[in-house]
Parts: sequence; C-alpha cells; structure tokens
Amino acid sequence: MNSESVMQKKITIKTFLNKKLASKKNVLGEIDYPVYYQITYNRKNTQIKSAFNIYVDDLENANSTQNSEIQIEIATIHKIIDLESENLGNSFSLQGLKNKHTFYLTTVEKIVQKFLMITLQKAINQANNEYQNILKIENNDANVVLLYKACKELMDNIGKFLPDDFKFEIDVLKALTKHQKRNLIVADWMETSTQLQLKEDFITYFENTKTADSAIKWIEKIIHQHWKYLF
Repeated sequence: MNSESVMQKKITIKTFLNKKLASKKNVLGEIDYPVYYQITYNRKNTQIKSAFNIYVDDLENANSTQNSEIQIEIATIHKIIDLESENLGNSFSLQGLKNKHTFYLTTVEKIVQKFLMITLQKAINQANNEYQNILKIENNDANVVLLYKACKELMDNIGKFLPDDFKFEIDVLKALTKHQKRNLIVADWMETSTQLQLKEDFITYFENTKTADSAIKWIEKIIHQHWKYLF
C-alpha cells in the first residue's frame, strides 16, 4: 500500500442546505432546511445528510450551537477518510460514508450501554422470575445501571445468567460517566491521546493500572463488535 500517495489526496467538504427536500418551520416561524455535506475525495463525490439532523434557515445565520455541531460533523468526516484511507489505501472509497459518519459520531457510552442492556435483558428472560415481565425494557437507551441494581434486588438468581465479568463491565460504564465522558464519540476514541487520557481517568477511578488497562481493551472490543455488526 502506498499510504503516502493516499494521504496526499485532497478532501473537500462543502456544506449546503438541501432545499429540494421537505422544510420545516422553526420557533420563529422561519423556514429551515436540512443541512447536507458534499464530499469530494480522489475525484469522487457523494452527499450525506447531517447525522445530527440539523435544520437552519441560512448557513450564515446559524447559531453558535449549530455551527459547533456542523464543525464536529465536518471534522469527523475528515477523520473517517484519513483513518480509513490510511488503512485501506487505494481501495478506499466514499461508499457507505453516510453510515460510517453516523457510527463515528455515536458516543462510546451509548455503544457500551446498548451492549450491556442486551446482555442484561437476555439474562432477565432466562431467569424465569416473577418480576421478569416488569423488568423487561425494549429501549436499549434506558439506564442499564439502575436496571441492574433493580434486578439484583428483585431476582435472586440473576447472577447465574450473567457473564462473570458483567459487574466489571457495569463499573466501566460508571467510570465513563463519572469522568464526564458522556460526549466522547467514536471518532475521538480513535485518537491515541484520548485513550491515554481515559486510561489515566480509569486509574484514578479503579485505583489499579491493570484494571484500567482491561477497561480500555474491553471498550475497544465492544466498539469493534459494534462496527462488525453494522458493516
């Protein structure tokens, strides 16, 4: 792979309002249109909608919050192309960029939360307890830490149906939220500096370097599993 030639290819991202699609009125009664990005790379073009579903009346008049979100999305598109073109070389293309953009903008907390919720719900189904139906939650975004606490109080046998490391995995999620990593997205997780800082935070939380290392490796595994499931 000639990575040097790949990295030199220019990435151009233009933001525009897609006025061909349905608009909607904002609280001021103004007409807002969906934000889209036109990406050009290696003489190929594609267009994707804002993953944050941003609508504005005029790009120049977008408020600071929307501008910030737009900049995050643009920076994430750059990261995706840089990372994947480096790994795949000349075989990289813009195909599937829309779904990859959404994935890279997903928070690490959400991916971990979803994984743990699926595991816990499976255990609840297997436990065959009188509280089983009460504790069934279809929404994977529900608070799995609180649900796990309720399960332990209401279902004496729940531990028999959970992996041995489940409590540790719950603690990893707690560590993520305690150190205000709720907004840590996958694109930032890919940065070595981010993982090093998170490791330091985990050492403080767990008071054990080995446990912190295990936590980082486990999160990496879960993110990779989520990627394989989607793509």
